[in-house]
This record gives sequence, structure tokens and C-alpha cells, in this order.
Amino acid sequence: MIYHELTLAEVDVLWHAADKSGYPPEVVQSAYASLMRGVGLCDSEYTRLATGTGRRPYVCPFRGPRFRYGSPERLIETAIPWLLRFTARLRQEHLEWLERRRT
Repeated sequence: MIYHELTLAEVDVLWHAADKSGYPPEVVQSAYASLMRGVGLCDSEYTRLATGTGRRPYVCPFRGPRFRYGSPERLIETAIPWLLRFTARLRQEHLEWLERRRT
């Protein structure tokens, strides 16, 4: 079976199509950087998502092997909202930690 991997341009189209309203720019930038690192586009021309086998060979690099998809597009589409929520939560926890540390 031949697996289809995505290019940076294809991932960018999916990124720009996602709803990012309600998130601060720092969260959006950090989530985008995490997405690029996670799918392997920092040091490669194509994503490296096809790590599984069978009907759903595309394994989510962010949430583990339980989250498998039949296409790389679907994996990216579901990973973007999760990354935004996760990054926002990490940022909020960090800000709360800084506030506790000051007092």
C-alpha cells in the first residue's frame, strides 16, 4: 500500500481553514510551531505520519497510537483544534504558576 504524505503547502491550507478565533496570537503561533515539529515538516519536505498499518495507517503524533486516521488530511484537521486547546491550557497554567511564584 502506498501512503500519501502532505507537503508544507497542503498543511498550511488546512491550518488556515481551521477556526482559531478566541485564541491569543501567542497561542496560535505556538500551536503552529508544535504542529510543524510534530508532523515532521521542520526538517523534511513531506510529513511523516504513516507509521501504522491497516485501514488507518496515520497515527497522531500528538495524542498517541489510539488516535489513528485513514488520511493525513483528517489527522491534521482533528489535531489543530486539540493543539490550540492544549497550548492555551499550558499557557494558562504557566501564567498561573508565575503569579503564584510572585506572591
